[in-house]
Amino acid sequence: MMRRDILIAAPVVTAALLTPTVGDAGPCAPTTPIRQLYAEWERAHDHSNADGITDEERSRRVDLELEIEERMHAAPVLTVADLATKFLIASGFGVFDVSADFQIEAAALAGISVSRLDGVMA
Repeated sequence: MMRRDILIAAPVVTAALLTPTVGDAGPCAPTTPIRQLYAEWERAHDHSNADGITDEERSRRVDLELEIEERMHAAPVLTVADLATKFLIASGFGVFDVSADFQIEAAALAGISVSRLDGVMA
């Protein structure tokens, strides 16, 4: 199964858990760059799963999702919700292992030596 297939089939329930409701000013409100990118990614993802589109159009829309993911990966983590969002996107909602770059970033945020990351620094 290709990453594109996984993106197309990413669990909507998990995405809904991260989606702020109207008037939500809580920690998941889309006020940070990562949360804003997630809202953009979610819209793109919903459109890539629309009924009646061609495979070519679906592929174009998934390419947009991947481009947004790259921008999200480059954005700094400012809140715990940012870290959780970035983790879910980086892991394909738990389908993939996260990258060494993400593990290093998470260790730095937690104040943990990267030497603890088994195999990442090998």
